[in-house]
Amino acid sequence: MLISFSIFKEPINIQMSLKKLLLILAFALISIQGYSTHYLGGEIVWKCKPNGKYQFTLSLYRDCGSPVSISTAPRSLLTNCGVAISCAYISTDDVVPTCYTGSEICAPGPSGTGRMQKYTFRSGDIVLAGSPPVGGWYFGYSEFGRPGSIQNLAGAGGLGYYLRATMYPYTPPGSTTPLSGGTAANPTCFDSSPNFLEDPQVVACANQDVVYNNLGYDPDLDSLHYFWADPLTTAAGALAPWATGYS
Repeated sequence: MLISFSIFKEPINIQMSLKKLLLILAFALISIQGYSTHYLGGEIVWKCKPNGKYQFTLSLYRDCGSPVSISTAPRSLLTNCGVAISCAYISTDDVVPTCYTGSEICAPGPSGTGRMQKYTFRSGDIVLAGSPPVGGWYFGYSEFGRPGSIQNLAGAGGLGYYLRATMYPYTPPGSTTPLSGGTAANPTCFDSSPNFLEDPQVVACANQDVVYNNLGYDPDLDSLHYFWADPLTTAAGALAPWATGYS
């Protein structure tokens, strides 16, 4: 099963400046053994700091069943905001469901069992001056590839990932002009993106009901909305092709 999540937040008071769409290709859960690649998804989030600048965090998830490791080299985000954003390696953490009693580490084993490693990359302070266009500033990251054993996508092993988050302009009630991020010399940021407080530590079995709370959280207390989305495979917006019988 391939699961992807989208989040966007609606400002609920005039202190919140931006609507944001956080498209999170969160994780893939597969129920058969075997692998061809190792990425299980990721997240892009940002934080508004007191100095008026933004700090971006890129998280990537690796299947512990794959012998392929993730490079710790800096990662550059793809963006249309006119500013280069590079994220340096911060840490590697095991994300292992608690049902694996006595196995709380990313031990080698069959692919698709829910054992993951989370690689975290983080930027320095970034100035985003002015206002986003109507379509928003996007922040993306592209990487290859998906486990070939995913059954609900056609040719999954030959498909890449594209993670994307979008920051939209915010026009306060009664105003005709969106709020500005200031200038390079005097930057101003308004709010942070949503985030997940819970890592994707879940194992789902076929034909069983699953109740899962990823603890989606907004530090500015804006409202959160979730919806299903087609997974993206390239920065050009190509959609992953569903296998026959799936959509």
